[in-house]
Parts: sequence; C-alpha cells; structure tokens
Amino acid sequence: MAVTKNITSIKPTDFYTNNSYDITKWITYEFDAYCPTNDANPIRLMMNLPNKDAIDNATIFIKEITFTKLSTTTNTDNYNTSTSTISATALTLDETYTSNTIKDLTGANFTLNRQMASGKWNTFCVPFALTSEQIDAAFDEGTEVRKYVGANGNVLTFAKATDIEAGTPYLIKPTKAAEKYIFNNVDVTTTEPAKVGNGDIKFCGVYNLTNVNDLAETGSHVSGIVDNMVKRAQTNTSIKGFRAYFSVPNNISESTEAALRVAIDGETTGIDAIEGFETNTPTRVYNLSGQYVGTSTANLKPGVYVSGGKKVIVK
Repeated sequence: MAVTKNITSIKPTDFYTNNSYDITKWITYEFDAYCPTNDANPIRLMMNLPNKDAIDNATIFIKEITFTKLSTTTNTDNYNTSTSTISATALTLDETYTSNTIKDLTGANFTLNRQMASGKWNTFCVPFALTSEQIDAAFDEGTEVRKYVGANGNVLTFAKATDIEAGTPYLIKPTKAAEKYIFNNVDVTTTEPAKVGNGDIKFCGVYNLTNVNDLAETGSHVSGIVDNMVKRAQTNTSIKGFRAYFSVPNNISESTEAALRVAIDGETTGIDAIEGFETNTPTRVYNLSGQYVGTSTANLKPGVYVSGGKKVIVK
C-alpha cells in the first residue's frame, strides 16, 4: 500500500544563516504506513520541487531515519515492537564562506566545495583526518600529499605524507580535477587550524575565506607561493577557505623572502605554481646583487636583472 504525506515547505533560512549551515536546527516528520508482507512496493519518501532548477546548489540533510516494526498479538490492544535506526550527519563546507559551520562530529559525511586542478600542487587544510584510502577515494589513486617540515636557509622543505591530520596544512596534488569533493565517515574536530614547521616561517591552515589583514600576527605578515617563490600578500587581499599560507616574520627583508624556494622531496625545480593563494603582489625586479629595483624593467639601465625567479636582460 502506498502512502503519501505532504510536508510543509522548509525555508532555507531554517538551516542556513550567516553563510553557514546550522545542523542543530532539525525538523522532525513522522508518518504511519502499513505494508502487507506480500507487498513488493517499499515505502518511499519523495520530494516535489517547484521547478527543475530548484535542486541546483541544494544541500539535503538527513539526520536520522527510524523504522518501527509492529506485530499484533492475540490482544489487539498490545503490540510487540522492534525499532531500527539509520543515523547520518551530512554537512557542506565551502571555500567561499566566511564562517563555515564546524562541529565535533563522528562518522560524518562531507561535501567540500573546493576547486582544485589535477596534476598541480594545491594548499589544503580540513578539520578532519583522512587515511590514504580516503584520500584515494576522494581525489583518485595517485594523489600526492606533502607536509611542511620547515625552513633550512632559503629552502622551505616539504616531505612526503601518506595520511592527513585534522587541522594540519598540506600540499596536495590530486589526480582528479573537480569543484567539489566527497568525504564519507570522517571524524570532525573543532581544533583550530595548525601553524606548523621548524624555524620562524610557519605554514598555517585556514578554514574560511579570510582577509590577510586578519591573519597577520604581530610582527609577521602573510605570504603565498607563486611560481615556486614566496611572495607577500598585498594588503586587503584574501585567501579562500581550506587552504594554507606562510606566516613570515617582518624582520625578514623582502629581498631575502624573494630568494626563498619551495623544495618538494628535496627538489626546488619543476614547481610551476601552487594554486590557491589570492595575491595582487606585482612581480618584483632585483639586480644581481639582490637589491630591489622596482616592479618593472622599464627605464632600468642596461644589464642583467632577476624577475619572477628568471634572469632578464635589459638592452
């Protein structure tokens, strides 16, 4: 026997406020249905949407589904009952949100709206741990992960990692390019993103779209990785969520910072770019003595200069 129950519309604001989902605001619906033992048709919960575009960018949360089996005895006023419950927690995190909802959860299912290109290094930081199997499941087999070790002279070293720790920033080179990734059965922690690395230059995670002015600590500034070099972020630019940045002490000169190189597995070459950090910092030009001479080779005296890590000849 098929049973249909119409449910009052749910306003998006019941779950979504201030650019984040509040998973504590559940609405409970109950309905009774009877299916004879020989009825091959299961009970179905159907959602009717007002138009074909209504499902676009929608998130459906199902917290718990409970089935209660009733079997009558000779006394129709009494019933033998047994209950079976299916529980799940689902949440969407988005790189463009300024306040993602992050709670301590066990066995949660996540959709991460985070755009990444395949075969390219990206910064990455999430509030849940991932095993190597979960990394392969989300990003496909062959995905590479690297963890920041620290600074050694002008080399910022990253070493191979197999798993991902919650709140720890990494470099990741996914095999699968996508604008969203699915993670199932993960344990979420509200621990703040970590600042890792030996030495004064730290690699720091971030969960939300944040102005770099708000990330800079006293005596330091925010820098990103562009074309295998570390470049300062321009004031009032932003970094999207679930990424990472470098916190660099202000007492490190710009010329010294421009000489910093990123080393992955001991190699400081072959890294074209690491996507994810938004910066409008212009390319700085230096003479062969390491002195900053501006952001353009125009009007410079003839000679050899360094711009974007490459030698430039001005005639």
